[in-house]
Amino acid sequence: MWWSLLFVWGCATWAVAQSTEGLYSLVKRRLPNHVDHFQFSINSSLVKNRGHDQFTVQTLPNRTVLVEGSSISALSSG
Repeated sequence: MWWSLLFVWGCATWAVAQSTEGLYSLVKRRLPNHVDHFQFSINSSLVKNRGHDQFTVQTLPNRTVLVEGSSISALSSG
C-alpha cells in the first residue's frame, strides 16, 4: 500500500512539472530571447471563484514575470 501511494504522489508531481514545461516551451517558441524572464507556478491557495480558474501576473524585483494560477489552464491564460 505504501508503495502505491508513493507512486501516485510521484506521478502527480511529474505531471505538474511536465505541464509547466509545456508552458516554458511555448514561451521559448514565441519569445526565445525572453524565456529566462518567465516563471510559472501553480498556487493552490488561489481559490476558484464560482468554478472559474484564477491567475495573477506580477513582475518580480529581478524583472522576471511570475504567472501564478490555480491550474495549468489558468497559467496558460495568464
